[in-house]
Amino acid sequence: MKETLKATLWILLYGIVAAIIVYFGSMSGTYPDGSDTMFYVYREDCTYHSILDEGVVYPLWNKNWYNGVQISRYWSPFCTYVMTFCEFVCGGNPYNGYLVFSGLLYLVGAIVWLRLGYTHGRPYLGAVIGLLWGILPHNLFQIYCEGVLVRCMILTWLPAYIVAVWDYLHQDRKNSLFKSIIYMFLMVMTHMGYAGMVALAILLYIVIERIVNRVPLKKVFTCIGGVLLAMAIAGIWLVPSLVGGITGIDSSQVMANHFAPLIDVINPFKGILIGQYRWISGLEMSYFGIVLFVLCILGICFSRKKAKPGFIAAFITVLLTSKTAYPFLARLPGGSMLWMLRFMSIAICLALIGFLFWDTLRRWVVILVCVLLLIEAIPSWEVVYQKHNGEKAEDRYERILDETLLRQARDVTIQRATVGESYGLIDEAAIYILAGYEYGVNNVPIEVGQGVQAAVTYKNIVQQNQALDDKHYLYFFDRCLEMGDDTVIMDKGPIKEDEEAREQLIEAGRRLGYKLYGESDLGLVFHKDVDGNFGIITKYNAIGIGKSNTNVALAFPSVEEAEDPNINHYTVDELAKYKTVFLSGFIYDKKEAAEELIKELSDRGTRVIIFADTIPIDTMTSSQQFLGVTCQQITFNNGYPELDVLDGRFDVDLFPREYAQWKTIYLNGLDDVKGTITDSGQTVAFLGNKYNDNILFVGINLFFHYQLTRDETIGQILSEFFKVDPDELPDRRIVPLEVEASGKGIRIVSPEDDVNTTFAFHDIFVSEQPMREKNNLLHVDKGETIIKFKYPLFVPALLTSIAGIILTIILLIFDEKRRKKEILQVIQTEA
Repeated sequence: MKETLKATLWILLYGIVAAIIVYFGSMSGTYPDGSDTMFYVYREDCTYHSILDEGVVYPLWNKNWYNGVQISRYWSPFCTYVMTFCEFVCGGNPYNGYLVFSGLLYLVGAIVWLRLGYTHGRPYLGAVIGLLWGILPHNLFQIYCEGVLVRCMILTWLPAYIVAVWDYLHQDRKNSLFKSIIYMFLMVMTHMGYAGMVALAILLYIVIERIVNRVPLKKVFTCIGGVLLAMAIAGIWLVPSLVGGITGIDSSQVMANHFAPLIDVINPFKGILIGQYRWISGLEMSYFGIVLFVLCILGICFSRKKAKPGFIAAFITVLLTSKTAYPFLARLPGGSMLWMLRFMSIAICLALIGFLFWDTLRRWVVILVCVLLLIEAIPSWEVVYQKHNGEKAEDRYERILDETLLRQARDVTIQRATVGESYGLIDEAAIYILAGYEYGVNNVPIEVGQGVQAAVTYKNIVQQNQALDDKHYLYFFDRCLEMGDDTVIMDKGPIKEDEEAREQLIEAGRRLGYKLYGESDLGLVFHKDVDGNFGIITKYNAIGIGKSNTNVALAFPSVEEAEDPNINHYTVDELAKYKTVFLSGFIYDKKEAAEELIKELSDRGTRVIIFADTIPIDTMTSSQQFLGVTCQQITFNNGYPELDVLDGRFDVDLFPREYAQWKTIYLNGLDDVKGTITDSGQTVAFLGNKYNDNILFVGINLFFHYQLTRDETIGQILSEFFKVDPDELPDRRIVPLEVEASGKGIRIVSPEDDVNTTFAFHDIFVSEQPMREKNNLLHVDKGETIIKFKYPLFVPALLTSIAGIILTIILLIFDEKRRKKEILQVIQTEA
């Protein structure tokens, strides 16, 4: 009874601290805090209104992001529904729902540590760690700076998961294995990526337990099996999430940004820095702490075997976050997913569990460590209360609307708006105000959002942003039209001091019908006058086939970007509709068939441009060879010699510094040489025809040089031989559409066939009428098209969950039999 009263008092104290956190957050004038926070608040609000307004409990599709996005497929749903419940408690206010959720994170996390302390004979230490857990600098950084709320939610029961594994390995407590499986299942349903990181960390921990404490190998494999079964149980959601979306994105470059110098992650001044800087770009604020680092070293050296594995696992994890570990980890299979700074809170948790289990540590040392952890955390508290001006989120967003172009953009948009990637408000107000439910009216769909890797139109958006960055303005506005954007918001910064670029931008917009509608110091708004929902009918004169065809389209906007790089998958009739076919980064299954197709295509009058540097290597000859033209290696230093072409000799720009050594190819076997270059007394061909005048080979990476330098001479040479004008645009015609879209389905009425609806095409779309996908967008034919949504991969996903449940039951039964057998053996031995 006495212990229950103490525990109740501790919980009451936690509640008071949680209330203080909520209060300071509400008075901060910056909430909802964090660069990704609005992403979760928006999903919370979408789900809330989907349930209340449309009666759809599990929304499969949302029209407001990314030309339509599967809002629950690639982002685990558990956190969303907890936040939705918080919004419900707050009467439908998503911002207050967020505040309650932030307080709930602290309260639940603290109670978990309190319970662990009581169940393992360290009630006071567990209670104090619980008090500190939610306010440690790195944990504050995650919720109030990064704003990745799903990771913060997992942290609330992460200690219970690790201790459940320890209980199973050492004390063989009943239900400890079952608990560990449930905890891992909840992690998967909260954030699969972070659950995978926890799984790797627990694998390291188990291996260390095996080495240090000689835990039975059977238990080691059982724990690993429990992790896999937890993922299988989550199969009803997990299986669809593994198909498409972020699984197809190369994350190697992202991985490189998730390491930091060791001295930075233990720098005691980081707590102050986290408190001082609210908006932090990058992950340089990830912080383990000097106190825990020293504690880990002491624990490894002096603690008993019960506590030692936690300290060792934490120490190794922290070392692996160092930049010196990156080259090694990057070479591992699947290493591109090891974003090591994301492991920081896991390492902190492992170190604190080691601290909790170090029951031989003297009391004064325990008190000292706790005091030092508190002192270390105090400076970081500033991220909670920030400006402390009491401004409500709704009022702040209204002010942002007035201070920026967002109100203008929102009010003028008819169908869809897009926001340039570098625009200052894209991660917060631009997304929520343009595409949210908060204001009920005047909200408009947008081409962008957050979590772009899960968008079907991911590649379209990346290419548009690349065009904007590289000043390919015609391409940018043309593809905005293809995506159905009648309003374009972009950052003014890149052209602020460049009047020529500004004029080019405005002229490119004018050619596509986009007029400059608004301007401020921050950005520009362009708008195209339309009467209502519209679709696009498009005719291209050229097509690019191959993995690098997007680069061709940037320079020549009239080029269609084919999705399939394999030339054998096309027919002559398909390609003969185009005046020009570019082959850049193409592949083939059957070389002879591919060559015959190109010959027949050229005989029918289509011009074929082959970028020879990207010709596939012939598996038989180990050389780059196609249509009898062979590529030979050559290297130029700093720049090309004079180009002998078009009855003249031309000097062109030098190579960019980072490409000073230009490794490329020249051409042998041409029938009609059009361009040569002389280097070290040797004259070689880089441009010419083969078979007939319609097949043109281009070598020495000339087109890539043009992309990098925009050399006017090279541009004129390429235009002359390609017979494609860089100022030419696809033939696009707007057609009116009648559209009704909700979380239950889409109804489209089109006046013509093969109309690009500008909606992203999803594999969950089901219709009795014909529909198809082109360039990731939905195309329909004349008449009414009714589209319903189906749960993706429902049968295999359900079977995976059922199999996971059955196998888990079998595992638990066999493990219980083992446990009882071992208990019986111990009793018999003692008798």
